[in-house]
Amino acid sequence: MSSSRGSSSWNSEINGAPMEMTCRCGDKVYLKTSWTQNNPGRRYWACPKYGQKFGFCGFFIWYDPEICARAKNIIPGLLEKSNKHQYQIEQYKLRNAEMEAQLLVAMKKVDDMNNALVENEQYKLKNAELEAQLLVAMNNVDDMKKALVVCKNKIKKLWAATILLSLLYLVKLCSN
Repeated sequence: MSSSRGSSSWNSEINGAPMEMTCRCGDKVYLKTSWTQNNPGRRYWACPKYGQKFGFCGFFIWYDPEICARAKNIIPGLLEKSNKHQYQIEQYKLRNAEMEAQLLVAMKKVDDMNNALVENEQYKLKNAELEAQLLVAMNNVDDMKKALVVCKNKIKKLWAATILLSLLYLVKLCSN
C-alpha cells in the first residue's frame, strides 16, 4: 500500500505528549496492525472506515518502516506457531478447568467419607457406652436376682417360723 493517501490533520507530539490524529472525515484514527503477507506485523494509521466499501476518506499512513524480505517470510510461520500455542493454551485451560471441577467433586466425596467415618466412630463410642451401661444393668439384675433369692429364703424361713410359733401357741392353748 502507499505510504499515504488523502489529507489529514496530524500533530504527533506537542511538548513530548502524543496528540490525537484525525482523518479527513474528522474521525479519530487509531494505530492498527497489518497481518497481510506483504506487511505482517507492520503498524499503520488509517481512517476508521478503512476496509469498508463506502465512506473511506482515503487517509492511510504507515507508522512502521517496511520490513525486510526475511522478516516477511519468518513472521507468518511464527504467527502460525503462536496461534497453535495459543490454541494449546486454551485447550490446557479448558482441561485444567475440567480437572479442577473433578477435583472439587472428589474432594467433596472424600469430605463426605471422612464425615461418615467420624459419624461411624461416634456410633462406635456410643455403642461401647451403651454396652457398658447394659453390662452394669445386667450385673444389677443379677444382684437383684440374688437378693430376691435371699428375700424368698427369708420369707420361707419367716413363714416356717410363723407356722411353728402358731403351732406352739396352739399347743400351749390346748394344753392349758
